Amino acid sequence: MTEQEVIDKVCDRIVATLYNELDYYMFEELGYTETNDKYVEDADKLIVKIIKELYLQVKFGLEAGIDGNNLTK
Repeated sequence: MTEQEVIDKVCDRIVATLYNELDYYMFEELGYTETNDKYVEDADKLIVKIIKELYLQVKFGLEAGIDGNNLTK
């Protein structure tokens, strides 16, 4: 398996998990009762916000010298 194939598989798993978790929280915590056009539109907006937040956490972690579980500075 190539490095790119590993990256692709991990990304697929992350996206599936992300949508499963979002689905749960949209129904249980945000009060959605059905999967309709409004639900899909709001889910897409939330996914973008979640990805932006993940990006910021990774970016600031790397800037702070955190690489995985090890400090690089």
